[in-house]
Amino acid sequence: MPEALRETRHAALCAEARLPTGEGDEHRIERMWLKGGEAEVIRWSWWRKGRMIPRAPHLTEAELVQLLDRGIEAGVFTPFFLRQLLMVMERRAEAILAD
Repeated sequence: MPEALRETRHAALCAEARLPTGEGDEHRIERMWLKGGEAEVIRWSWWRKGRMIPRAPHLTEAELVQLLDRGIEAGVFTPFFLRQLLMVMERRAEAILAD
C-alpha cells in the first residue's frame, strides 16, 4: 500500500478531491483503505467548516461532474474503474446522446 495522505482509526486516505461550495463548506470524494481488511472504498462526503456532516452530500449535476473531474485528476479512481465506467457509457451512448 502506498503512503497514506492521512490516517484515522478506521482508514488510511489514499487520494482525495475537494469541491468548495462557499462559506467553508465543501464536497469531497476520497479513496481509502479500510483498516483490518483488504477493502479499498470510495467515500463521498460533505464538510462544513472542517467537520464532516454525517449524511451524503447533495450535489447538482454540474457539481457532480466537477467533483468527478477533480477526482479523476487526483487519482481517486483506478484505471480499472475508469475503463469500466467508459464501457458503461459507451453501451448507453445512444440513449445518452438522444436527450
